[in-house]
Amino acid sequence: MHFSVFSDIKEYCETEAFNATCESDEVILLTHARYGRMRVGRCVKMDYGHVGCASDVLDLADSRCSGRRQCEIRIPDALFAKTKPCPDDLKPYMEANYECLKGKMITPTHLIGCSKMAEYGTHQNCNPPAGQATFEHCPPA
Repeated sequence: MHFSVFSDIKEYCETEAFNATCESDEVILLTHARYGRMRVGRCVKMDYGHVGCASDVLDLADSRCSGRRQCEIRIPDALFAKTKPCPDDLKPYMEANYECLKGKMITPTHLIGCSKMAEYGTHQNCNPPAGQATFEHCPPA
């Protein structure tokens, strides 16, 4: 199986956007997505006693990105904020990572490789949102 890996988990601060894009014969597979104040760094300059509060939002982000060729999630995100990872007066950020999996389009309603997705322990719902192009994994060339 061929895939491109974006191995670095990146931070997306307030007013920024997570953008995932794959080649025309690939689809996104999110491998990591957390929302909150994970650590002092680029998005959190000082620890005011609430560093380390976070929610795993992989399933939420997954439903918007995985199986697509491209997606964007703007920060702050109203859906992620409902998980209430930190006190409301603190600004959360997102950290995320994804892979691009090689695939071929077969029908607009048939989903790709739940087997590959299951390796990550995610993607329990293997039905794409309406209008989402879906793909099937191709064997290695």
